[in-house]
Amino acid sequence: MAVFALVAAAILAADLWTKAYAVAHFAGHTVTVVPHVLWFTYTLNSGAAFSMLTAATGILAAVGVAASIAVVFLALRAPSWWLRIGWGLLLGGIVGNLIDRVWHGQVVDFIQVPLWPIFNIADSAITVGAIIVAIAFLRQEAGDRR
Repeated sequence: MAVFALVAAAILAADLWTKAYAVAHFAGHTVTVVPHVLWFTYTLNSGAAFSMLTAATGILAAVGVAASIAVVFLALRAPSWWLRIGWGLLLGGIVGNLIDRVWHGQVVDFIQVPLWPIFNIADSAITVGAIIVAIAFLRQEAGDRR
């Protein structure tokens, strides 16, 4: 469980630090990091992924709490360190965005790439964690069929 807790804590710390930095340094303007590829653009998102459900902050916060509890429950039963890393990424990202929703009523986003909505470290961790968990379950399912 140490791997799970360490990954979740590292993601949460990185997410909170980068969001605080974005609020302090990127508000009101865009910083070009790599021309035509990567910018830092501060924005607030009151919705979920791709700005859906923008008027449902309370519901999204409740879903975040329930998801956090579910992730901890599932991580306690994870059979591999790889799956624990995936669950840790998910928990760190969910809690990072949950803290924003509770504290600010919105989520701070600041990473901008072409053809994609602006996002943050927590969003990235949730995406990568979900992919790891999905691959682990698919591999397990394939192994069970053999």
